[in-house]
Amino acid sequence: MKKKCAVTGKAFEITPKDLDFYEKIGVPVPTLCPEERQRRRLAWRNEHHLYRRKCDATGKGLISMYDKKFPGKVYDAAYWWSDKWSAKDYGRDFDFNRPFFEQFNELFLEVPQANLRQINSENCAYCNYGFQNKNGYVSFSCVKAQDYYYCDTCTTINNCIDCLRVDESELCYECIDCQKGYELFFSQNCAQCRNSWFLKNCKSCKHCFGCTNLSHKEYWIYNKPYSKQDYEEFMKGFFSGKYSVIQKLVEQFGNYTKTQIHRATQNISVENCTGDYLLNSKNLEHCFEAALSEDCRHSSTFGWVQNCMDVNLAAKGSYLYESIGMDGYECAFDINVANNPQNVWYSMFVHTSQNCFGCCGLRNAKYSIFNKAYSKKDYLELREKIIAHMKETGEWGEFFPVKYSPFAYNETLAQPKFDNDFVKFDKIQVFK
Repeated sequence: MKKKCAVTGKAFEITPKDLDFYEKIGVPVPTLCPEERQRRRLAWRNEHHLYRRKCDATGKGLISMYDKKFPGKVYDAAYWWSDKWSAKDYGRDFDFNRPFFEQFNELFLEVPQANLRQINSENCAYCNYGFQNKNGYVSFSCVKAQDYYYCDTCTTINNCIDCLRVDESELCYECIDCQKGYELFFSQNCAQCRNSWFLKNCKSCKHCFGCTNLSHKEYWIYNKPYSKQDYEEFMKGFFSGKYSVIQKLVEQFGNYTKTQIHRATQNISVENCTGDYLLNSKNLEHCFEAALSEDCRHSSTFGWVQNCMDVNLAAKGSYLYESIGMDGYECAFDINVANNPQNVWYSMFVHTSQNCFGCCGLRNAKYSIFNKAYSKKDYLELREKIIAHMKETGEWGEFFPVKYSPFAYNETLAQPKFDNDFVKFDKIQVFK
């Protein structure tokens, strides 16, 4: 089936697999192409722009992803997770005379938001979107990290600086897409390498410098073997500690890698997959930065998920659709809904809850709509009526409109992902 994107006018295809998925979860065929659907989701996520403001509950000074102009309430994360307030107190009835998204935006602005999305973390006041971290500074989307600075999307790291998508590593600097590294510097796409500088696409190497595409090597310089003594003499002459020397070496290694062979993709142990940076996965279509997943399409940065479509930053879930920053089962059109939610739709920042629709900030809730609890029977009946109403207003099957995002477009992950000169989107104009 061919469709025309409602934003760009570009033709895109709906495959039989897509149709089966939409029928399974009960949503209509999308009106936007996969790229514009992703842009719309990412326009709701600000990771990297932080501001100073005060906690609206305690008056305490905060570092927050919401600036002072944000009209809603912002609480210190520790207070937000406490039992001193409840999102259930903001429950309200649904008004069938008004659009769903308009009413949800009012709820969102009433329910307090956490200044940062840090869970079970210590001394990470300048870090956003993290879990079980300690002693971090200006780092984002990291998990189980300790003593880390200027890092992004890293997991289980210790004493690392300026790293991107680095996992299970220690004492690394200026590394990208590396795993299980130790004392590794200025390297990319390497695994199980240690005590090395300027490596690319290497595996299980140690005491190597300026090498590419090597495996299980020791004491190599620019892809040539050396004795231990000669290698150590080279390193003594190289390591002067001057920034200018490092910059020359960065340029030199960059020029050197241009003469080397490069892999078509960084996919490892995959079957029937299209995309890049995929690991131990099967049946992934147009997916990127994924691991241990199966039967997913048009998604990026996820792991341990199955049968999902149009998701970003997801983990441990199945049958997720049009969502960002979440896990769970049979959930759709959600933002940061986590801790094993089930059947949570059109909601934000809902945790450990089941059967919720149009909710914000709830924890341990069931059968709730607009933060108001119902009996199972009443919940199911009202949910169907709201869906029918959304079909009439043209809202059913659409993600939250960008015009209601609390962040400016150039604050969000959408800006670096889609660097277009001009985009007309949801009745607003976004410039580069």
